[in-house]
Amino acid sequence: MNVKIKNLILLGITIFSFYFLRADFENVALIDALMVIALTAISDNIKVYWNDRNRLVSNTVGFVYAFLLGPQYILISSLVIFFSKTKHPEISRKLYRTLVFSASYSLSALISYRFSPLLAIFLFLTISKIINSIIVEGRKDFIFSVFMYEYFYFLSLSPFSYLYLYFEFSPFKYMIISVNLLILLLFYLIIKTRNDKKDEILRTQRMRKLNDVIVNFSNVIRQLSLKVPSEKILDQIAEIIQKNMGYSYVLISLFNFKSNKVERIAQRGLKKEKYEKIKTQEVPISEVLKFMDEKYNYKDTYFIPHANKISETYTYQPRDEVSIDYLADNQNLWDPNDLLLLALREERNNIIGYISLDSPENNLRPSK
Repeated sequence: MNVKIKNLILLGITIFSFYFLRADFENVALIDALMVIALTAISDNIKVYWNDRNRLVSNTVGFVYAFLLGPQYILISSLVIFFSKTKHPEISRKLYRTLVFSASYSLSALISYRFSPLLAIFLFLTISKIINSIIVEGRKDFIFSVFMYEYFYFLSLSPFSYLYLYFEFSPFKYMIISVNLLILLLFYLIIKTRNDKKDEILRTQRMRKLNDVIVNFSNVIRQLSLKVPSEKILDQIAEIIQKNMGYSYVLISLFNFKSNKVERIAQRGLKKEKYEKIKTQEVPISEVLKFMDEKYNYKDTYFIPHANKISETYTYQPRDEVSIDYLADNQNLWDPNDLLLLALREERNNIIGYISLDSPENNLRPSK
């Protein structure tokens, strides 16, 4: 669906819901409003990822408290989302994100307020989760296990929300509702620990596989260099890496020690114009060796995160466009400016060139 049409639908749902909710701003208490703003802002900036794409709806902590106070506070929470700090500062993206949450929470509130307080909290959490999944994930990206994990998190906020109702006039009520923030932090730590272990296993397996492959490739070069032109061997190697190692872009370069320059020999994945441009660029061998620092080394592999910060002149970006998936707030994801080099060595163990890889199929960075 077109984004503009989607925004109009979400805006229509929001206006419809708040119209019938009849928010009463004359009875807004300053301390309650500040508490809603604080809980929404803090929880919205606690980024919890089930995997490399699916992020937990963390701001429920602020919205469930707003629900307990009244529809006017839900509108306040929605405005906080718009001004929340995100890595995408574009107004259109911030507006879409705000409308997603305002529509799902306001419509859920409109339905839930018709029931008793205890049942209303359960319905608000359940309906808002269902609506959010429909809007954000849809049928195509829906993952049942992720839905259930997140729904369990939503429901885990209900006990202390119920308890808040019984202590509504107690000075301890703010402490009670703040416990929901601790529950969110607990989820964050559990999921982060799980994901870190999972990512480490995947990245370690990939790195070991890469090293085994490059050692074998080096042996092939040594054995066949006298019988077959090196260009043909390296061209075959580039094709093997792209097909079997899961990298979209492969560039193989050799050192010309006479001219002290890097020569591009073979590639896979690059457009012809891009490759020709790279071939004509004169890169001193010394500039490449800057990246082959011991701190980035694991056997014959060098992984340099954000290589453009070391030398932007001699790094290249093979992609014409970068998907927003690459810009997710996850330090384990591959960044477009990351650099992965596989050293090529001759029989005396001297580096004679390298293979640079980009855009892994699982979007994960390698590690030791």
